[in-house]
Amino acid sequence: MANTILIEKNVPCLMRDGVTLYATIYRPQDEKRYPVLLTRIVDGKDRHTFRPTNIFQFVQEGYVVIVQDVRGRYASEGVFEPFVHEEEDGFDTIHWINDLPYTNQKIAMFGDQYSAYTQFAAAKTASTFLSALFPIHLFDSMHAFSYREGLLKSKTLLDTTLAYAENIIEKRNIRAEDKKDQQFHLEAYRERKDQLYRFKSMTNLPVFKMLGVQSLFQSFLEAEIPSESNDLESWPASHFVTGWFDEHAAHTLAAFQTARQQDEEKHLLLIGPWKNGTFSMPTLPHPFGYTANNESLANGGSLTDFHLRWFDYWLKNEQNGVNKDAPVLLFVMGINKWRKERSWPLEEEDVRHTSFTFSASEQDAAYTFFLQEEGSSMMTFTHAPFTEVHELIGSPTLRIPTTGRTSLYVRLSVLNENGEAFLLSDGLVNRLDTDNEGVTITLSPVAYHFKKGERISIEYSTVPLDTYRSPSNGFEEESLSAMLPFLLNQATQLTLPFAKQPLR
Repeated sequence: MANTILIEKNVPCLMRDGVTLYATIYRPQDEKRYPVLLTRIVDGKDRHTFRPTNIFQFVQEGYVVIVQDVRGRYASEGVFEPFVHEEEDGFDTIHWINDLPYTNQKIAMFGDQYSAYTQFAAAKTASTFLSALFPIHLFDSMHAFSYREGLLKSKTLLDTTLAYAENIIEKRNIRAEDKKDQQFHLEAYRERKDQLYRFKSMTNLPVFKMLGVQSLFQSFLEAEIPSESNDLESWPASHFVTGWFDEHAAHTLAAFQTARQQDEEKHLLLIGPWKNGTFSMPTLPHPFGYTANNESLANGGSLTDFHLRWFDYWLKNEQNGVNKDAPVLLFVMGINKWRKERSWPLEEEDVRHTSFTFSASEQDAAYTFFLQEEGSSMMTFTHAPFTEVHELIGSPTLRIPTTGRTSLYVRLSVLNENGEAFLLSDGLVNRLDTDNEGVTITLSPVAYHFKKGERISIEYSTVPLDTYRSPSNGFEEESLSAMLPFLLNQATQLTLPFAKQPLR
């Protein structure tokens, strides 16, 4: 264990095109060679909090930690173009690390969100030089980050553009007075984000032009669907982490499935009751318990401890039992317990697919139909209370009878005996042309333990304009305002994957 940590700031790394990226390096202060943990970040190598991991603990346990600003961000040279240079820059950085005198050429990467993407990008070109990855809240392309079911994630992209704008302004070669003026306007717009979310045409937001970040937002808007060649041919040993309320969960889960198809022995998955960027606090007002907290995950230590156990096995060859862990460790809300599984999704032999038919018929006493108000574009069906325990693990599907073109947002909630609602899962339909047989929506994955007396509720509404927009029609609000024409005399079918053996 290292007693003294040496910190070297602004260490240069030359890219193939002459651009220099800068890193802060944390390492034991001795002459030994150590394995390296690399993270490449967008939010500043010397201002990043590094939550939920403790990089000083990494160094104390015998690792060199390198934190690098990606191209065009903070100390690094060049122009920041999201998702464009990370494959080549990741490759060049890894080769630079191999030549450092205090490394033993065992390299792994870690980090969340954009830093998770930089792991994926580097592995596409340098997988043979990477011993392991630990991607948290992974998205594998700009399109995955920018869109959901063909709808632009306008709230996410507005927040991201404004977050990136601060450093873009700081790096501009303009007068100090002009820079100060732009920073003042940035803060003013940040305080008014709730108004900006509902601006009719986001491509023409005055804030983008005033702050000079129009091209940045436009790059998100123009993100193309990646080709099949975007997949990794060979995933390094990877420990994936996501949350039930992570907007990128589907991409993380798909990456895990792909990696497991390549090699079942090298990859693990951890799913908790979190949204992207949140570990220590509950995502919603629901008591998840201490074992969902970053400092005591599944009673197995902090997330830093999970990292160390993974890296110790793959970089130091410590026989600590990682290779015997269950491939999937997931948190079941409602009962607030961790569950071990052999795969994701669960094996078919372990699942019982149960369908519930929702009807607006007054003759069906098991369900209620609620139209919020005259002219409202919201409908809610509520199921009768459960009479026995059920454990939902997986992605619910909803079959809706429709005609014509539709835009729809669906929320699946659980209602306790007091009628209090807790959101479990949601899904989107983006103005699809549907026939008289209807449309099937796959909702976001979830794990929840239903108790006796609890009910499920399905809420249908127009797509929320403060969160999603259609990119194909100039963001015209009318394109999202027409409610799905329900055939109320027909049934809506919800199918839930229940585990055959619920936790007790």
